Amino acid sequence: MNTPKQIQDSTIELLNSYNSKFQYAVTFTFKSKAFIENKDFKRIETNDITSRMRKKFPQYKWGDEPEKVGHTAYLSDDIANATMDYFYARLTHRTWGKDAWRPSTRDYSKPLLITTAEGSANANRLIRTHRHGIIGNLPDHIRCIDPITLAWNDTDFGGRIVVKKIYDINGWLEYITKEIHTGNDATLQVDRIRKPNTFR
Repeated sequence: MNTPKQIQDSTIELLNSYNSKFQYAVTFTFKSKAFIENKDFKRIETNDITSRMRKKFPQYKWGDEPEKVGHTAYLSDDIANATMDYFYARLTHRTWGKDAWRPSTRDYSKPLLITTAEGSANANRLIRTHRHGIIGNLPDHIRCIDPITLAWNDTDFGGRIVVKKIYDINGWLEYITKEIHTGNDATLQVDRIRKPNTFR
């Protein structure tokens, strides 16, 4: 039976197979709750309509400004995963654009995203839900972190984000897999590694 240290070393070896494409070390922090606006009812013009909508959709929070209609949602592990999926879609759009969907270029025109999870939104833990990650395979013309931060800000539950260039690959890989060393081998979301189709 493998020890946690052996599992961590194997994980680092697996992730190192993509190290030629690594560019940025990222830490994503989630909001614990978010106001989800219902865009279908954004243009409400009269108090009469507001009253009818209030009765028809009591689950929504109706504030003083009738154009802001929606409800408060709370973070869960499923929502955190869905937030990362949406972030990846926005990052792909902001960096590769239409090349990500053209048949002639889509197999290699997508970012690389590897994340590890720390803190569970479903459990009553003192650790705030966050993800450590690596982003790579961005186009040559992307030379700043703006597309990454903007894509994270596009999400409803996106909180604070820290993005830095990777200078010590092995050091960062060891840090993001530290939970594995303590016995929590579920921290690495192997099934959620996002990469271009040309990566094996």
